[in-house]
Amino acid sequence: MGDRLEDIIKKLTARFVETINEPGKYYDGNGLFLRVYPAGSRNWVQRVTFKGKRKELGLGNANLISLADIRETAIDNLRSIKNGNDPTLKKINLEKYPNFEEASHTVYEQNLPTWKNKKHAAQFISTLKTYVFPHFGHIKVNEITSSNLLSALQPIWLSKPETARRVRQRI
Repeated sequence: MGDRLEDIIKKLTARFVETINEPGKYYDGNGLFLRVYPAGSRNWVQRVTFKGKRKELGLGNANLISLADIRETAIDNLRSIKNGNDPTLKKINLEKYPNFEEASHTVYEQNLPTWKNKKHAAQFISTLKTYVFPHFGHIKVNEITSSNLLSALQPIWLSKPETARRVRQRI
């Protein structure tokens, strides 16, 4: 009937991105989509074609990168392709990534309404403040290494194994 692709694709909204839990792919346009996994994690992905080869670019965690910011990134990637540059080789704008402490507070605030047990909610952030933030709270999430994790967990692994296990899950 003459439906154009732009008319068929429903643009995502910030509210939808925050609340969607059902696994699947949710398209926004410009090759950008939100991939929701069965375990609940949500990632931004952009499908592009460069020199005849289709690629999927992982653009980051949807809990950490807003819809507005990721749309800008998607458009920048398309411009880069138009200019003959491979977006997979392009440097990611690292300023968009929060440090671990900022990201933890964001995740805490997003999950707070869903936790039925107030004690659990309080423990979530307090254990991170006590055991993790002093070690790598200031490091951007994309720069955290396994040695950073070890530096936080090793001191408590033998003396407080249950706490260490929970902290590891929260990280």
